[in-house]
Amino acid sequence: MSSLDNYTEPVYLAFSHSKNIIGWLIRLITRSRVDHTFFIYYDSEKQVWMTSGAMLNGVRDIPLSEFEKGRKIEFCFMPSNLLFSKEFYRITEKYVGRWDYNYLGVVGLGLQYLLNEIHEKKDWLNDKDDVFCSQIGSMVIDSWLKRFLAPDSQKELWPLTGVNPNDISPQRLLTAVLKAPYLFIQVNLKEIVKLKLIKQVNQNK
Repeated sequence: MSSLDNYTEPVYLAFSHSKNIIGWLIRLITRSRVDHTFFIYYDSEKQVWMTSGAMLNGVRDIPLSEFEKGRKIEFCFMPSNLLFSKEFYRITEKYVGRWDYNYLGVVGLGLQYLLNEIHEKKDWLNDKDDVFCSQIGSMVIDSWLKRFLAPDSQKELWPLTGVNPNDISPQRLLTAVLKAPYLFIQVNLKEIVKLKLIKQVNQNK
């Protein structure tokens, strides 16, 4: 992962669906189009696009080219300011590389959906030391918003203000992001990667 002091490059929030049975089950239970929340950033030291997110074997940084082999990226968003990058690095650094995943939290979230209790704030099952994908995504967003928005503004601009991160599925997080255009701008990832490559070529001339 890049240095915690590198905030010149934006960190993007993205959503995908997997091509395996686990992803299919998540989409079925949560009645959603996506089953994974993750981050995308450009590693300026390695000069490669990377993804970062909670996988079944813990929070991992994976090259974008490798990540896309088993998944389809459905949505990509650019946060409204670079403070998001700072919070991303600060929060995820303590989880990256650990072989842990919040399986209990995922089971609890699944039960909420199956019992139609998702709109109630509950903490049925949760491993407080580990995270799942949309949980850590929500944690970064919450921490980011507290950095530059007053509490009243947070409630006005962010639909999930006050909701426990481990009660938030990838689809629920995506729905909230789509309803927050002042905070997140939907972008074309392929175009961003292309423009970055063009910029690098011009700089090397």
